[in-house]
Amino acid sequence: MKKFYAGKNVQQNKNDFIAEATGFYRMGENWIDIIPFRWHEWLITIDQQKAICYLDFTPGIAGLPVPGIEELEQRLEKAGCSRESLVPIEKIYSAIQTAIKENQPIKDFVLSRGVDGHAEIELNALVTKAGLYLRKGAGTGKQLTFKEISEVLKEGKVPLKDAARIKQEIQQFMAGPDREIRILLAEGKSPRRGKDKEIQFSVPFMEEGETQAVLDRINEMPEILQGLLSVSSFPLLKIEKMALIKKGDTLFSLSTGSSGEPGISVFGEKIPGLSGNEPVINFFENIEFKDGTATSKIDGIFDFGETDQAVLVRVRKHKDAEILVTVSENKMAAYITVRPEDGSGRTITKDYILEVLEKNEIVKGIREDLVYDAVEKSRAGEMVADYLIAEGKLPAGNQAVLKLLVEIDPNKRNSVTVKKDDIVGEILNYVKDDSLGYNILGEKIEDEEAGPGFSIGENIVEESRDEKTVLIAEKSGRMFYDGKSVFIKDKLIIQGDVS
Repeated sequence: MKKFYAGKNVQQNKNDFIAEATGFYRMGENWIDIIPFRWHEWLITIDQQKAICYLDFTPGIAGLPVPGIEELEQRLEKAGCSRESLVPIEKIYSAIQTAIKENQPIKDFVLSRGVDGHAEIELNALVTKAGLYLRKGAGTGKQLTFKEISEVLKEGKVPLKDAARIKQEIQQFMAGPDREIRILLAEGKSPRRGKDKEIQFSVPFMEEGETQAVLDRINEMPEILQGLLSVSSFPLLKIEKMALIKKGDTLFSLSTGSSGEPGISVFGEKIPGLSGNEPVINFFENIEFKDGTATSKIDGIFDFGETDQAVLVRVRKHKDAEILVTVSENKMAAYITVRPEDGSGRTITKDYILEVLEKNEIVKGIREDLVYDAVEKSRAGEMVADYLIAEGKLPAGNQAVLKLLVEIDPNKRNSVTVKKDDIVGEILNYVKDDSLGYNILGEKIEDEEAGPGFSIGENIVEESRDEKTVLIAEKSGRMFYDGKSVFIKDKLIIQGDVS
């Protein structure tokens, strides 16, 4: 194996070759070296109180161009250093030129004009934490002293539970290179937050299927929501529940919640526990919220939804179309009057009309052509009032005629001799039950004069043969017909003296 050589700016450590300079490496078949190269490096910082700006600058390799004043100004502005608070820009530029010329880095160069040293006690909002902020003076500013720090601590009156640690940290800061520091003085106990307030609904929500039916109706006719300003902020996809409500109904209220465990300030004072958080609620149309209670301003439908950030609520117009049914006194006709829907309410359809008629026990004589016309008129915005929708049927009256197929002898009491199973007659124009009428409730109506204009008496039966209705003799005997009734006597009783 050939020996591999570490060239300039490369150190070999067993099988590892480590760069000793920043730049570009070159590698041959059995060697490697580094040509140093580094850009100028800038770092502009501001202290925690946004009072003093500092510059760190490390020159790059010789021969790189010197940054211009315009670039320097841009970097200072980007870092947030106010031009009015800085030393003259020429002084800063001169320090950079010197650093490049002498190839010496600049560290913590104060860019700001003279800044006084400062000591201050900082308390958080709940006074459960106290800290000491210290900043050394800069430039021509007044320097921070131990006396000043002592006076600030005395005036602050913060009980120090670890004075030795605090004293040590102050001394180390004053002797060290750091420009500013925050030292913890004391810490109390933060109050706990109680149980969050919750939404308590006061209205019954619709079943899932009912809610979906309303959403489907809106999707089919999006113009329903025209004029609703919250459509973009509270779209249909965000609706989780719906409830039918009346003006003045209480929609929901917030529970009282509770206060949490109390805390203690850095001065030993008791801090009341925090109340539970209220839910974030985005209120949209037609809801009044007062004293933790939400009520509706109109009749309609209550929409409820949630996002990761808030609860969404609104009330919008919603009223199903109404179908009023009137039945005539004799139950022979039914009429409807339609009151149009509002908002996303149910519209007039054939199924809706039939559903209402069924609820009113109207089951017979419904005119589908009139149902269709009522739907079309309603959708066209026409008035539908006292509109005929169903009608009954009166009895058919006397239609059947008796045709005798045997010859009656008027001299023998309008009778004739027949044998069993003889076909003795035929009923013409006879349809069974056609003589019955009905009303719209499905009740049958009978007419005293309806049906056949004759009666069929003993020993004669009706039968259907070859699509005809015929009369058959059940027994042999004399068949009588007086124009209204027909019957057979199988035995004759002769009264009087026969000797």
